[in-house]
Amino acid sequence: MKTKTMTGIAAAIGMAIMAAGAVGRAEAPPPDVQKVIDLMAGTWSVKGAPIQVQGKAMQSDSTAVCDKVAGGWALRCKVTVTTGDRQDELVQVLSWDRSTRAFNLYSASNSGDSHNHIGGFDGKTLNLKYEGNRDGKPFVENVAFTLRGPRELGWKDVCTVAGEVVFSGEAIYRK
Repeated sequence: MKTKTMTGIAAAIGMAIMAAGAVGRAEAPPPDVQKVIDLMAGTWSVKGAPIQVQGKAMQSDSTAVCDKVAGGWALRCKVTVTTGDRQDELVQVLSWDRSTRAFNLYSASNSGDSHNHIGGFDGKTLNLKYEGNRDGKPFVENVAFTLRGPRELGWKDVCTVAGEVVFSGEAIYRK
């Protein structure tokens, strides 16, 4: 009896693994998604990017190392940003959700800030938005990545708290 039970359990586990494998292996990403993932993969950098923090003009250097993951459906990026003597580290995951047909950019930083941006791709620019709260006030971040070719990536980011711009920046990253 134990052998029959063990054989039944083993068969059930085997069927579950096969079923999960069939569901888990989706077709290749749609062409626009593949375009975004392929072009954004790699090592990117910018020196002296103009930014504004709380209305104060500054310059920032940044490096982003982005690797394709999850069978080509996502990117995992390690981003380092240096502004003056401050250095920020971020881990970001860019993925596309087949069910909602939206891109998601999850971002976590060494400052304890983490959130998910959601948006779409218009064939040239990936526009992403996050809405939340900061100190009890509405916080909105709009970030855009413009694919300018295989070795240039435009970046624009604007953050507001209660409608007031608290951060903005725009630059061209290069491979």
